[in-house]
Amino acid sequence: MTKTELKIRIDMHRQMLKGLESIEVGCRTCEHYAMPECDKWNAAPPPDIVASGCDEWRWDGIPF
Repeated sequence: MTKTELKIRIDMHRQMLKGLESIEVGCRTCEHYAMPECDKWNAAPPPDIVASGCDEWRWDGIPF
């Protein structure tokens, strides 16, 4: 690997990390959430969980 190739790889991984860090973790982005209830637990989550998500949070990659 050359210095140029290393720089390209580092830049590529920084961009990927930036994308991952921009994902909002919380009920509103969880594939289990069907407002106002969670399909996983068949219940409405409390407000603090809606904001931060639970341990079963799953993201499907769809941005809307």
